[in-house]
Amino acid sequence: MVLERNYQRHLIQKLRRLHPDWIIFKNDANYLQGIPDWTALANGRYALFDVKKAEDAEHQPNQDWYISNANETGAFGMFVYPENEEEFLDEIQRALGTTR
Repeated sequence: MVLERNYQRHLIQKLRRLHPDWIIFKNDANYLQGIPDWTALANGRYALFDVKKAEDAEHQPNQDWYISNANETGAFGMFVYPENEEEFLDEIQRALGTTR
């Protein structure tokens, strides 16, 4: 099984190669408990996403709320892991107004 930090590095590098114009930054869970790992900004839109090493990986308190809230308020939120990476890439690009 892949380590989460290694998978996270791979995914962020891939996103930055695909979309060098996006602003992608790591959030600080010590500042705001449960905030998803990453935020991406593009075309006046934003996405919150949390990287997991596997689909069944544990969620921290409030993470599900932040992901759901992003989706309910017109932004984009998703948990991403190796098994859904292609789906995630398609959906985040659609949400931020770009395509691969």
